[in-house]
Amino acid sequence: MRSLRLFIKIYFYLLVLFTISIIGVHFIPSERLLDHVDKSALFIETEGVFRKIFGFELFKLDNKTDCLMLNMAASADSSHPVRAAMENSYYYDDMGSRGHLSLAADTRKLVKEGCDNMLCRVDYGRYWQGHQVVLRPLLLLMDYRSIRILNIIVLTSLMMITLMMMKRKCRPVYWITLAAVFLVLGFYVVPMTIQCSICFYIAFLSMIYLLKHHEVVADKRRLCVVFFIIGGVTQYFDFFTTPQLTLGMPLMVCLHGEKSSRVNGTIILCAVAWLAGYALLWSSKWLMAWLLTGENFLDSAMDSAVTRVSDTVYMGGEQVKISSVFMLAWQKITGIISLPLTLVLCFSLPLLLLFDFVRNRQAFVGYSWLLLIAAIVPVWFVLLKNHSLQHFFFTWRAWWLTVYCLLLFFYFTFNDKKMVYE
Repeated sequence: MRSLRLFIKIYFYLLVLFTISIIGVHFIPSERLLDHVDKSALFIETEGVFRKIFGFELFKLDNKTDCLMLNMAASADSSHPVRAAMENSYYYDDMGSRGHLSLAADTRKLVKEGCDNMLCRVDYGRYWQGHQVVLRPLLLLMDYRSIRILNIIVLTSLMMITLMMMKRKCRPVYWITLAAVFLVLGFYVVPMTIQCSICFYIAFLSMIYLLKHHEVVADKRRLCVVFFIIGGVTQYFDFFTTPQLTLGMPLMVCLHGEKSSRVNGTIILCAVAWLAGYALLWSSKWLMAWLLTGENFLDSAMDSAVTRVSDTVYMGGEQVKISSVFMLAWQKITGIISLPLTLVLCFSLPLLLLFDFVRNRQAFVGYSWLLLIAAIVPVWFVLLKNHSLQHFFFTWRAWWLTVYCLLLFFYFTFNDKKMVYE
């Protein structure tokens, strides 16, 4: 009962903080942001809304979503800050696939001609859009190009601090493997897009806090409180990009050095707390919007939820069944590397896990907590298959967590007899 009261108290603190923060930044006159928004949209228009770094599809920048954030900042009616903060409006001239490509041009038109000359208005109030709490003040001082440079410096510094703290607190394999995953899978692309950086900020800051405060890790109740807060903060700032990282990466630093299946219970408790914070604070936005403006975003949220778990995605402007997408991908892959080799690659991981289990069952069970954390991403992708596949060019980075956990799992289980446990 005491724990329940604590969670309720923290929930209300977060709700008040989130509401005051998002309303507070909308008191900033939008007119003072327009010059930097215009320069930012011009930069994105010149660079392209979906620029590919090194021409690689998975290194594609989501300038489109960043431009949508800029559009939202320019669209806000600061003379009605409460309504602006709850509705989170933005404007297009074309809502189709062409509209995404012309978003930068439409944002520049919005700045120059105002909202009345735009054809389409969308209220994106089903999310908190907490990124505006940081973006709007920054746009008073600089444009998108400068914000990107600042983002690269700050996020890279946080990553380095996290790795250095892991070097001091964890076995070498933990931070070396994480650094290798970041290097090989292209972390250097992440800070070039604001929306792709958000979950990494939350994950790094959470990891630093937990590495510094070991007494929190030792207390399950306090640890669950921390993950409840992490879940709520993730939902507040994130655009549904890679939220799994803000759960899995902090769990990794909490449990480093463990060799016991008993910690699986801790993982489940923390995951439930994280999910409770994520879901409660998200749904609270709809309640606050209704209380403060009378707007009902519940229907919009439910429609979006149905879409995100559906069995279809849009390809080339047409709705296609996900099974058809997988068949197309299978045909392309087998056409490139042959059917036998494709089958070997598909079954290599299950076979390796089976071999590992037979070879050293005790170590397999002892380090099974790594497999449990690794499973967070595939389970998320199965449940939210539409969103995960529709936006795979940025959601794929969540799989870094799975790769990281699997590498550590095989390292520990294959070297189990040689390890000295702390």
